[in-house]
Amino acid sequence: MGQFREGYNGSQDYDLVLRVTEKTEKIVHIPKILYHWRAIPSSAASDMKVKRYAIGAASKALQEAVDRRKWKATVTQGP
Repeated sequence: MGQFREGYNGSQDYDLVLRVTEKTEKIVHIPKILYHWRAIPSSAASDMKVKRYAIGAASKALQEAVDRRKWKATVTQGP
């Protein structure tokens, strides 16, 4: 499934998780925090407007996941 891919800046983790979920059905809930965003003024965790390009990268990753799964769907921006 590879590693982080170029062209997904700000959403590399989302892209990677989407690709991982395509390779296994053995996904379970672990009741501990294993990962979280740092909420500093320059991060999208504190304000998505700081890194607007991350929204586009996430949409791109999600649309590619939809396409790989051959679902008849289109990713659109919400409010």
